[in-house]
Amino acid sequence: AGALGELVMLPFDTQTSLRGTLTGVRLAAWSHGIAFDRFRRLARASGGTINDVLMSVLAGAVRALLTEAGDDVDHAEIRALIPVNLRPIEQVGKALGNRFGLVFLDLPVAEAEQGARLSAVQASMRKLKESPQAVVAFGVLGAIGLAPDVIEHLALDLFSRKASLVVTNMPGPRERIQLAGHEVDHMMFWVPHPTRFGLGVSLLSYGGEVRIGVRADSGVIADPQLLVDAFDAEFALLEERSLEGQ
Repeated sequence: AGALGELVMLPFDTQTSLRGTLTGVRLAAWSHGIAFDRFRRLARASGGTINDVLMSVLAGAVRALLTEAGDDVDHAEIRALIPVNLRPIEQVGKALGNRFGLVFLDLPVAEAEQGARLSAVQASMRKLKESPQAVVAFGVLGAIGLAPDVIEHLALDLFSRKASLVVTNMPGPRERIQLAGHEVDHMMFWVPHPTRFGLGVSLLSYGGEVRIGVRADSGVIADPQLLVDAFDAEFALLEERSLEGQ
């Protein structure tokens, strides 16, 4: 009940260019591979997880994107909607259908300093791990699906206004796989993209590398490569400052 109350009472995201009028035209871009070990070193140096590093780098990239668009980032509250798998690992692949909940992760775009963004993400992630928010959201989604169309649209509109983008991080095979006798050099997937969101970010590790994929409505980001480039620049700067601090 407490988690449900928190979900309902979450304030709406700040109105930024990420919540612009959608055109229905979606564009995609993805990055080159970044060595997985580079993220691991940063995670160890910060005392956090690789996911913490990924989300803080994304927060910095979103901040840079919003700044370029002329948004007031220093007072912006932006959340990412993150799908969370609720199926036990031993049951994966044994039954059809989806079983996932959703969590709202605060992206500290208002923090101007990289270290502060990383600390804020670590705190938010710890809180989410201790919260039943994903399980509660799964129940809410099931109830919404059984409700009349009017109630369903109202509920979806309510929750979609509490975030500005959808993000997921998927661990792929650690070793490169083969298809028809040929090694798969790299791969990418696309996060489920609700129609009310103009931005979806996919993070994938495969074969010792990490890639970011961005799919965006043209009314939100005219060129999704801008966010990919901002992610690369933010990561390079975080790595540089981490090395300087050693």
